[in-house]
Amino acid sequence: MTCFVFGSISFSLFLQSMRKVFLSAVLFGLFATTVHAQEHAKSRATPPAAPAKPPAAYTKESEMPSFNILETDSVTLFNTSSIKKGKRSVIIFFDPTCSHCINFLEKLFPAMDSFKKVNFYMISAVHDISKLRKFKEDYHTDDYKNIKLVGKDQELFFISHYGLQRFPGAVVYDQHKKLQGFYESDEVKVSTLYEKTH
Repeated sequence: MTCFVFGSISFSLFLQSMRKVFLSAVLFGLFATTVHAQEHAKSRATPPAAPAKPPAAYTKESEMPSFNILETDSVTLFNTSSIKKGKRSVIIFFDPTCSHCINFLEKLFPAMDSFKKVNFYMISAVHDISKLRKFKEDYHTDDYKNIKLVGKDQELFFISHYGLQRFPGAVVYDQHKKLQGFYESDEVKVSTLYEKTH
């Protein structure tokens, strides 16, 4: 009888111990799963850091680069090396189908009288050059004596050289063809160009 009672007590203690071990294992498993889920959620919630923007070529030199622009006659090539010193120059990169570009240009054209001592060169990478011809006609760019060119950057030189990421883009050179500033997207403003060219 004693052995049976002792055996029952031992078995009961054994079951209690096993229950504690089992509960501990379950609780540890739940804790580990929760921690893993929190870490996983945190890694998903925090986006990876954006890669640093590679330095554009223009930061390495201050001289106006030499590159070709196809004029709207689809035949004549204009090279920026033919731009003479003596006047400030602004090269504007735009797309005639870009609303941000057109919004900026519709502010610039009425202010052209304020830029009489500045030459403008307007370039685009638009595939269909007839869109540039239509742009010239619609906005009467030939009426502005200081708009020297509207043409196509068919080699996409501007984008790669200046590291342009958002349209429009504008680069300002002084009368010695030395770099004064590069601007893109919302940075391209009539007031900014005026300040940099006067």
